[in-house]
Amino acid sequence: MHETIAVVDDEQDILELVSLHLKKNHFRVREFSDGSSFIKYLNSEKPDLVVLDLMLTDADGFEICKYMKRKKDLSHTSVGQ
Repeated sequence: MHETIAVVDDEQDILELVSLHLKKNHFRVREFSDGSSFIKYLNSEKPDLVVLDLMLTDADGFEICKYMKRKKDLSHTSVGQ
């Protein structure tokens, strides 16, 4: 089974570039261009890793990290910036 990596970035070029390289290396990738859609995803899914832009237009990446830490099922999910 391939790991799922969530990529969250509001800059489309960066989102596509990061996702492309992850897909080339056989990871399952979920792309999010805003924090709110990513939070909705977290309510039903649990990625193995999150690549998170800290300065999103609609959310603060640090607040998303805090949200993940408070949720027991996400508190050990690795987050890279």
